[in-house]
Parts: sequence; structure tokens; C-alpha cells
Amino acid sequence: MSETPLLDAKTSLKKITSIIVDISGITSDYIPALRLKPEKILEELEKYEDEKNLLLKTIESNTEEINSLKNKISQSQRDIVKFEEDNAELMQNRQELETKIQESRNEFKEVNETISIKREELKNRELRLKELEDRLFTLNKEVEKFEDKLKALEIELSLTFT
Repeated sequence: MSETPLLDAKTSLKKITSIIVDISGITSDYIPALRLKPEKILEELEKYEDEKNLLLKTIESNTEEINSLKNKISQSQRDIVKFEEDNAELMQNRQELETKIQESRNEFKEVNETISIKREELKNRELRLKELEDRLFTLNKEVEKFEDKLKALEIELSLTFT
């Protein structure tokens, strides 16, 4: 908003008013209303200037507030972009962790299956070992019986041939 035309108009009106005041001073005896009108014009000009200054201050204040809000919006947009980037990174990390968890679960399952197989093998081996121990015990008993019979035969043979 340019103030130059307003200032020129105001200056011109003041000059006109000054001339009217000068003229009215001369003719105030003849035309008393002419003396009052220039003063009212000056009062109206002052009111207009006060209102204009108030509006300019309001405009300036509103402009500052708009600029402040624009800055806040820009900062918020930058924050949103940063949060979106952080969120994308977190989502990627989450996906990687979920993949690792699934891999660990699969590995755990495989290890559990291996443990179950090994336990079954151990159980079978223990049963086989028990069977072999029982057989060994039986064989040892039979060997003892055989040795006893062999000693008895040896004694009998030695008695027979001596």
C-alpha cells in the first residue's frame, strides 16, 4: 500500500484548509459557517490518519503473526518428514528383527527336533546296552557253569588217569 498519494492529498487538503482559514479570517464576519468547516475537515483528516495508522499496525501485527505461523508450519513439516524417515527406518528394523526372530524360531525347532532324535537314539542305545548287559550277565553265568564243569571234568580226568 503506497502512502505517497495519501500524503500528497493530505498536504493538499491542509494547504486548502489553510487558505480557507485565511480567507475565513477575512470573511468570518460575513460567513461564520466557513470558519467551522475547515476545522472539521482537519479533525476528520486526523481521525482518518489515526484509523489508518491503527490499521497499518494491525496489518503489521497480522503479517508478523502470519510469518510466525508460516515458520511453525515449515518446522512442523520438517518434523513430519523427519518422523516419517524415522518411522520408515524403524519399520525396516522391525522387519529385520521379525526375520531374525523367525530364523531363530526355525533354528530352535530344528534343534528341538535334533534333541528329540538324539534322545530317542539314546533311549534305544540304553535299551540295547541293557540287553547286552543282561546277555553278558547270562553269558558270564554260563561261562562260570562251563568253567565249573570243565574243572570238574579236569579233576575227574586227573583222578581217572592218575
